[in-house]
Amino acid sequence: NNGAGDKWQQSSDGRHLVELLEKLRECKDDEQQRSWALHEDEHTISTHLSDLLDLLNNGDLMVCRTVLSLDDFRPLLTLVQYYQMETRWPLRKLLLKVFGAVCQMSAANISYLSASIFPVELAREMLDSTCSEDQLQYTSLVLGMVLCMGDTLPYTHYCVMNEKFMYMLLDGIEKYSEDPDTEQLAELFLTLVLAFNLQYPTLLPTVQLRTKSSNTPVDDSRMVGMPEQDIANISGYDIMENGNIPGADMENMVIKLLSQRESTKYFTEKLLLLFNREEDPLAMFDHEPQPPNSVLKMMRDMYSTRATASIFYTNDERVVCDIIIRQLTDLPADDKRRNEYLHLLEGVIVMGGWTDHQHRREEVCVCCSNILAEEEPAALEDQKIIRRLMESYQQYFDL
Repeated sequence: NNGAGDKWQQSSDGRHLVELLEKLRECKDDEQQRSWALHEDEHTISTHLSDLLDLLNNGDLMVCRTVLSLDDFRPLLTLVQYYQMETRWPLRKLLLKVFGAVCQMSAANISYLSASIFPVELAREMLDSTCSEDQLQYTSLVLGMVLCMGDTLPYTHYCVMNEKFMYMLLDGIEKYSEDPDTEQLAELFLTLVLAFNLQYPTLLPTVQLRTKSSNTPVDDSRMVGMPEQDIANISGYDIMENGNIPGADMENMVIKLLSQRESTKYFTEKLLLLFNREEDPLAMFDHEPQPPNSVLKMMRDMYSTRATASIFYTNDERVVCDIIIRQLTDLPADDKRRNEYLHLLEGVIVMGGWTDHQHRREEVCVCCSNILAEEEPAALEDQKIIRRLMESYQQYFDL
């Protein structure tokens, strides 16, 4: 086989990379064989890792990609195994920089790493009470890189990346935001929360139903934007329109924990800032296929349940409406984001407090009418959402 797979052998970068990886594999095997730590080799390993980092950042990209993917990504497995065994922070820190360069190289590398034990190892480290702020910073940055594409994580990862881990992240966002010196850590933690939220499907907000006999809302958590007369004909309100969304039965741990928290002051503040600036902290690389915008997804998810929609103060919600109106006015029919903003508008009306404050109602109606008047096929999906809203909330759309 003299195909593209062997091209690296003719490249000095390729040969050098294989050589460095081989040296690190030897270090790992040495380490495995002796259970006590000999520290004379720290300088040698440090040099190998610095050379490796330099090569990954400045070497021939295609050649480096090829070498790292050889033999089902065995070189990456070696690096992960070595990371698991290395206890010295200066070397672990260099290794984390190497993993950062590896993530920057290709989506395939990220996909391999996210399915490996590596993210679990990083999460375990972050949960360790002896982890310093410097360590937390590096570890959370690299974990964010590994999770930024939204690759589906193996089920076993959740043994460590569990509610306790998510709780630590949400706590950290509030705690570290208090002090300008640690604010960057709060932002890295927010990035991780956004990354985790990509693991769960977005459920549609539901129409608020009232039974004929009483004024108490029915449990409508399974019902999605159906005309009320249709729903009224179905006994027990047992509709599962969210049921055909893959993974809909997986409870969103992020949303669950947010709904139970006493304080989410800094979380919502930082989220709204990103939402207003149209910034996605997970858009670190140009890899394809681009994952969904994590900030927009988080906003939609928060507006898919009453408990999390009510976290936003009325003034916050007015700002959210302003942003939605701006986007619906500016975005053309063929821009996929417009559909996302319309879904969010639906959440704000159905789950939020919009029917009470009716912020900029006329403009909301005008935006919706303009979209309904469009004739291009690209507008069809958007028009469906608007019709659903107008049927259920007719009194607010009659100007």
